[in-house]
Amino acid sequence: MTTTKSAKEEIVLSPGDLSRAVMKRVDSHKFREKHKAKSAPLAMIALAEEVAEKIIRPKSMDYFEGMTMTVPTCEEAGNNPHYHSVVGQKLLLVDWQ
Repeated sequence: MTTTKSAKEEIVLSPGDLSRAVMKRVDSHKFREKHKAKSAPLAMIALAEEVAEKIIRPKSMDYFEGMTMTVPTCEEAGNNPHYHSVVGQKLLLVDWQ
């Protein structure tokens, strides 16, 4: 997946990048403590935070098909059960404006 951050700078966010980001966030004690009372799976929260930071805030909506983004499979995520648990799930983006 490739998207444009600005006219001069291009951001590439691959399934491997998402997988590593999910693993890093879920393995973080601070992250787990912050979200321990939430009912959503930690891996999905981690993925949503990464997508918000890298895609939604910079307004790089190329990753979304309409209002949804399907979590892509990643062959690099062989030993990442957290990422495997969210593959195929859909993130819904609702722009309230």
